[in-house]
Amino acid sequence: MLSQLSARLGFDVISFDTFFAEQRQGSLLDLVGGEVAKQCLDTLQEGSIIVTVPTITKDMICSHAQSRNIEAEGVVVQKNASQLACLYDWYAKGELTLHIAERFLLQDVNLGHQMMESGDYSGKLLIVANHL
Repeated sequence: MLSQLSARLGFDVISFDTFFAEQRQGSLLDLVGGEVAKQCLDTLQEGSIIVTVPTITKDMICSHAQSRNIEAEGVVVQKNASQLACLYDWYAKGELTLHIAERFLLQDVNLGHQMMESGDYSGKLLIVANHL
Protein backbone atom coordinates (compact mmCIF):
# COMPACT_ATOMS: atom_id res chain seq x y z
CA MET A 1 0.00 0.00 0.00
CA LEU A 2 2.83 2.43 0.84
CA SER A 3 4.54 1.68 -2.46
CA GLN A 4 1.31 2.45 -4.33
CA LEU A 5 0.90 5.73 -2.45
CA SER A 6 4.50 6.78 -3.02
CA ALA A 7 4.24 5.96 -6.73
CA ARG A 8 1.04 7.97 -7.04
CA LEU A 9 2.53 10.97 -5.20
CA GLY A 10 5.92 10.69 -6.88
CA PHE A 11 8.29 10.03 -3.97
CA ASP A 12 10.55 7.17 -2.97
CA VAL A 13 10.31 5.18 0.24
CA ILE A 14 13.62 3.84 1.55
CA SER A 15 14.70 1.95 4.65
CA PHE A 16 16.54 3.56 7.56
CA ASP A 17 19.69 1.62 6.64
CA THR A 18 19.56 2.92 3.08
CA PHE A 19 18.85 6.46 4.25
CA PHE A 20 21.80 6.55 6.64
CA ALA A 21 24.21 4.78 4.25
CA GLU A 22 25.13 7.92 2.28
CA GLN A 23 24.62 11.64 2.05
CA ARG A 24 22.03 12.85 -0.44
CA GLN A 25 20.39 15.95 -1.82
CA GLY A 26 16.66 16.01 -1.28
CA SER A 27 13.60 16.90 0.72
CA LEU A 28 12.78 15.46 4.13
CA LEU A 29 9.49 15.51 6.02
CA ASP A 30 10.32 15.14 9.73
CA LEU A 31 7.49 13.69 11.79
CA VAL A 32 9.70 12.65 14.73
CA GLY A 33 11.84 15.63 15.72
CA GLY A 34 14.57 15.66 18.35
CA GLU A 35 17.84 13.78 17.99
CA VAL A 36 16.45 11.44 15.32
CA ALA A 37 15.69 14.42 13.08
CA LYS A 38 19.19 15.83 13.69
CA GLN A 39 20.70 12.48 12.64
CA CYS A 40 18.58 12.56 9.50
CA LEU A 41 19.70 16.11 8.79
CA ASP A 42 23.32 15.02 8.98
CA THR A 43 22.74 12.79 5.93
CA LEU A 44 21.43 15.66 3.79
CA GLN A 45 23.68 17.73 1.57
CA GLU A 46 23.69 21.51 1.40
CA GLY A 47 20.73 22.89 -0.51
CA SER A 48 18.36 20.19 0.74
CA ILE A 49 15.04 21.01 2.37
CA ILE A 50 13.45 19.82 5.62
CA VAL A 51 9.95 20.44 6.92
CA THR A 52 9.58 19.52 10.59
CA VAL A 53 6.21 18.89 12.21
CA PRO A 54 6.94 18.38 15.95
CA THR A 55 6.64 21.90 17.39
CA ILE A 56 8.55 21.11 20.58
CA THR A 57 11.83 20.60 18.66
CA LYS A 58 11.11 22.89 15.68
CA ASP A 59 13.57 25.62 16.68
CA MET A 60 16.36 23.11 17.36
CA ILE A 61 15.83 21.32 14.04
CA CYS A 62 15.56 24.54 12.01
CA SER A 63 18.71 25.94 13.65
CA HIS A 64 20.68 22.74 13.03
CA ALA A 65 19.51 22.65 9.41
CA GLN A 66 20.41 26.28 8.77
CA SER A 67 23.89 25.73 10.24
CA ARG A 68 24.37 23.12 7.49
CA ASN A 69 22.95 25.34 4.71
CA ILE A 70 19.77 23.29 4.55
CA GLU A 71 16.47 25.11 4.11
CA ALA A 72 14.17 24.42 7.06
CA GLU A 73 10.60 25.20 8.00
CA GLY A 74 8.36 24.16 10.84
CA VAL A 75 4.69 23.41 10.43
CA VAL A 76 2.55 25.47 12.78
CA VAL A 77 -0.79 23.99 13.69
CA GLN A 78 -3.67 26.43 14.09
CA LYS A 79 -6.62 25.59 16.32
CA ASN A 80 -9.84 24.98 14.44
CA ALA A 81 -12.95 24.14 16.46
CA SER A 82 -15.02 22.92 13.51
CA GLN A 83 -12.28 20.51 12.37
CA LEU A 84 -11.88 19.25 15.94
CA ALA A 85 -15.66 18.70 16.21
CA CYS A 86 -15.61 16.79 12.91
CA LEU A 87 -12.73 14.57 14.08
CA TYR A 88 -14.52 13.88 17.37
CA ASP A 89 -17.71 13.00 15.51
CA TRP A 90 -15.80 10.52 13.32
CA TYR A 91 -14.16 9.05 16.43
CA ALA A 92 -17.51 8.73 18.26
CA LYS A 93 -19.01 6.93 15.23
CA GLY A 94 -16.05 4.56 14.99
CA GLU A 95 -15.01 6.01 11.63
CA LEU A 96 -11.67 7.19 13.01
CA THR A 97 -9.39 5.06 15.16
CA LEU A 98 -6.45 6.26 17.20
CA HIS A 99 -3.32 4.32 17.95
CA ILE A 100 -2.56 5.15 21.58
CA ALA A 101 0.96 4.23 22.62
CA GLU A 102 0.57 5.05 26.31
CA ARG A 103 -1.67 6.80 28.83
CA PHE A 104 -0.20 8.80 31.72
CA LEU A 105 -1.88 10.17 34.82
CA LEU A 106 -1.61 13.91 35.20
CA GLN A 107 0.78 13.51 38.13
CA ASP A 108 3.03 11.39 35.87
CA VAL A 109 3.16 13.90 33.03
CA ASN A 110 6.96 14.01 33.37
CA LEU A 111 7.12 10.32 32.35
CA GLY A 112 5.04 11.07 29.27
CA HIS A 113 7.32 13.95 28.39
CA GLN A 114 10.41 11.74 28.77
CA MET A 115 8.85 9.11 26.51
CA MET A 116 7.98 11.77 23.93
CA GLU A 117 11.54 13.12 23.95
CA SER A 118 12.98 9.62 23.53
CA GLY A 119 11.02 9.08 20.33
CA ASP A 120 10.85 5.39 21.28
CA TYR A 121 7.13 4.89 20.69
CA SER A 122 4.52 4.72 17.98
CA GLY A 123 1.13 6.37 18.36
CA LYS A 124 -0.30 9.03 20.60
CA LEU A 125 0.69 9.71 24.19
CA LEU A 126 -2.28 10.72 26.32
CA ILE A 127 -2.32 12.61 29.59
CA VAL A 128 -5.44 11.84 31.61
CA ALA A 129 -6.67 13.95 34.51
CA ASN A 130 -8.11 11.08 36.57
CA HIS A 131 -7.79 7.27 36.76
CA LEU A 132 -6.61 5.14 33.84
